Amino acid sequence: MKFLLTLLSTFFLAQAFAAEIPARLQKLAADKKLAIGSFVLEKEMPDIGVSVKSIGVFRFEHGVGITWKNLSPNEFTFFASDKFYEISSSSGTKRQSLEKFGIGNSKLFKGDFSDLEDKFKTEILKDDDGETVIKLLPKISKIKNGLESATLCFGKSGLEKCRLELANGTIIKIEFKETL
Repeated sequence: MKFLLTLLSTFFLAQAFAAEIPARLQKLAADKKLAIGSFVLEKEMPDIGVSVKSIGVFRFEHGVGITWKNLSPNEFTFFASDKFYEISSSSGTKRQSLEKFGIGNSKLFKGDFSDLEDKFKTEILKDDDGETVIKLLPKISKIKNGLESATLCFGKSGLEKCRLELANGTIIKIEFKETL
C-alpha cells in the first residue's frame, strides 16, 4: 500500500510545482486539469532478485483524484482523493482513510503545491530542448520512511517517466503515455 500512496503523491507532484521549477513546467502544470493515458511499470526488488512488470491505464483529474487501473499481471483499480484511497479487485473493494498514514487532507492531494518545498528538496538535473528532469528528495521523516527519491522526466507535453527509489531498496520505473 505504501507503494501506491508514494506513486499517487509523486503523480500529483508531477502535475504542479513550487516557484523554483522552470516556467515551462509551471505553465504546463497550471494548464493540466485532466490527464488520461497508459503506463508501463517495472518494479525491481533487489533483495529477492525479482523484477515485475505491470501495464495499465490512469486518469488524473485535478481536484478529484487519480484512478490507476492495473490490467496485467493482476487486475485491480486504485483510486485516491485527498481524503481516502480505495482498491477494487475481483475479491471486493476496500476503502481506507488517508488519516491512517498521516497524509489525509494534505495540500498535495488537493492539487495545492505551496508546501512542496517544505516536504522535498528539489534538484533540477536537466532543463533544455523541451526536456526537464527533476529529482525530489524528501525532507520529512514520514515520507523518508517509504521514499528515498523520485526522479521525474518531462517532455514537451508532460510527464513521460518516473523513477522511484524506495527506502527498502526497491526501484520503480514508470513510463507514461498520455492520450488526453
